[in-house]
Amino acid sequence: MTLPTRFSNVTYYLISGEYSFAGELVLSKQTLYFFPFEDLVGQRMDETFDDPQSLKGEVKWLFKTFKGLVRGTPFERMGIWHKGISDEQFRTRADACIAGETTEASLAVSRASLPSPSRFLLGEMSNLGVSAQGGLSFATQSDQHDFLVGWWGRKKLRAALQEAGFGEH
Repeated sequence: MTLPTRFSNVTYYLISGEYSFAGELVLSKQTLYFFPFEDLVGQRMDETFDDPQSLKGEVKWLFKTFKGLVRGTPFERMGIWHKGISDEQFRTRADACIAGETTEASLAVSRASLPSPSRFLLGEMSNLGVSAQGGLSFATQSDQHDFLVGWWGRKKLRAALQEAGFGEH
């Protein structure tokens, strides 16, 4: 595995699950980044949201997935990520986006219902753990952070954490 390592469609729970977002989780050397692209609570409250188990919900999911394959993910369209990007290049672009220096990237993630992209440094994190279901959790000075990569990604997550310098989990 080579850094940076990207996990797409990761669910992020903030403040005891009261807020949840989907986005891109990226592990870089001693740094974890999260770029939210979808407000899941807002989506559930939207009157037009359908049960994903229904035929209409499945068609919407297929359309959204196909559209992402054709147009690229928001993360790719922002210019922060491309296949084969080096860890140093990624960190430079991601840090510029977080600092608001990248106008296009800042506009793409500045929707009112989404938090700003986040950067978590190894030294700022405590109680880091990976669950059997593929959940990544850790505490920072002011918050508890919970991400769900999924059970299918837990092995890759553990390997990426080790390679990024977070130790074995």
